[in-house]
This record gives sequence, structure tokens and C-alpha cells, in this order.
Amino acid sequence: MNAPALKNISDYKVYLTEMMTPWPPPQCLAVAACLAERWLPAYESFSAEEDWGDPDFLRSSLGAVWGHVMGGTLTTKDTTRYIRQIDDVTPHMDDFDALEALLA
Repeated sequence: MNAPALKNISDYKVYLTEMMTPWPPPQCLAVAACLAERWLPAYESFSAEEDWGDPDFLRSSLGAVWGHVMGGTLTTKDTTRYIRQIDDVTPHMDDFDALEALLA
């Protein structure tokens, strides 16, 4: 299948949503983890430049996701904790001009 011309991030989001909707959840999670791996270096650079955030936490969270993709258990309590902590280290666009870090 040929990808359509994607002019902006909104087009890309729509394309991915349409493509991935029929996929089973573990496959969607694996793709999300791959995207996070791709963007993690941008967050690491942002964190070093701004002296803000916690790339080590994001790396460990991503490790937990990969463990789950590979068949490990990720409890609801752990998931809730990771989401809360990720929210805490996500740069707010009012405070930073860091789209790449936000994507991570």
C-alpha cells in the first residue's frame, strides 16, 4: 500500500489511525514503542540543553513497554504510575519551544 502525501502532523495522525485501527493491541503497542525509540534522542538533547526533564525515566518506561510487548506483565497500577510520571516530564509548549521533545 502506498502512503498518501502527508502535509502535516495531523495528516500523519489520521493516516496512522486509519491504518492501525484493525491491528491487534500488541501490534499497535509495538509500533508506538518503535516511535518512542525514534524520538527519545530528541528528548535527551532537549533535556541536556534545557537542564529539564528526565530521559532516564523515559528510557526505563520504554523498557517496561518493551517488556510488555515481549509478553511480560504490566499491571494497571504500574501503567497509571508511568503515565503520571511521563506527564510530569513532558515539556509544556507554553514553557518550551521543543516540539521534538514533546513528540518523544
